[in-house]
Amino acid sequence: MRNIERKHQLYGRVSLLGRALGHETRLELLELLSQCPQTVEKLAATLDHDVKAVSAHLKVLAKAGLVAATREGRFMRYALKSPKVAALAVLLRETAEQIDRDLAGLVHEVVPKAHVDLRQAVDAAGRGQIVLIDVRPAEEYAAGHLPNAVSMPLDELEARMGELAQDAVLVAYCRGPYCFQALEAKKIFEAHGRSLRVIPAGVMEWASRGEALTIEKA
Repeated sequence: MRNIERKHQLYGRVSLLGRALGHETRLELLELLSQCPQTVEKLAATLDHDVKAVSAHLKVLAKAGLVAATREGRFMRYALKSPKVAALAVLLRETAEQIDRDLAGLVHEVVPKAHVDLRQAVDAAGRGQIVLIDVRPAEEYAAGHLPNAVSMPLDELEARMGELAQDAVLVAYCRGPYCFQALEAKKIFEAHGRSLRVIPAGVMEWASRGEALTIEKA
């Protein structure tokens, strides 16, 4: 085989990964799987998509080596193949925001500006200066969350708001910039006369930096 043919072959293999990333649903699936391993049915319900369609997208990701599946009875549970997959997804999103003016404008409109960095928030929570709230589902929190964060899933916020001191500085995060659960939490707090700051970045960005997540013991 000539060198030029080897080069074509190598880039052909690399292009499998590029093609696998070339669909919005598959990017959303990577965001969800960066939180914790999940079944096809759970992923489909979260995305409000057909189970068969989600299964087909997952098979594309698996063929490209981005995710892996394990059978649990009659269910298939998928997980990211490596932490590098989450880092790749974050890099792709950040690059798109930098070079696509329309996307950057849309992000500016719908994603809150970061007034505090993830590291600053984690450290401040460790010193007791803020309460760092994880509004993701409890299953995702248990699988891995930012250090010093407390779990208050979005659907439990109103019932548990009394657990938080009135003078506490509250900061919330969720899966990542395109998650919007933290923004929904902000609306709930404001409806009850409470203030809540939102960090756009989340677990996906934290892990992509090589930072350790805290995992709850079973």
